Amino acid sequence: MRTSFPPPPYCAGAPAHPDVLLVGGGGINLLYHRSSRRPPETGRRTQMRVPLEPHFWVLPTGSPVDRNKLMMALKDVQGIYIRASYGTDPNAQAR
Repeated sequence: MRTSFPPPPYCAGAPAHPDVLLVGGGGINLLYHRSSRRPPETGRRTQMRVPLEPHFWVLPTGSPVDRNKLMMALKDVQGIYIRASYGTDPNAQAR
């Protein structure tokens, strides 16, 4: 299954795919997009810090997340998915 999410309004021009997808209880999905538009350099180890503050997260619709929604998602985390590939050439990526 392929899913695409719109970039949040504060990251105009950001990639359509989130850097982190947090799947919470009650069907709450939260998306985190890095504030930098430049993707990590291919083949280099990268560290990322993801703040657990509402203004860094959006819903799949692009709507901002409030504190209550973030706390509801964190209360019963079902999964955390981290983007591992940033390349644009599908033939150059390991699958």
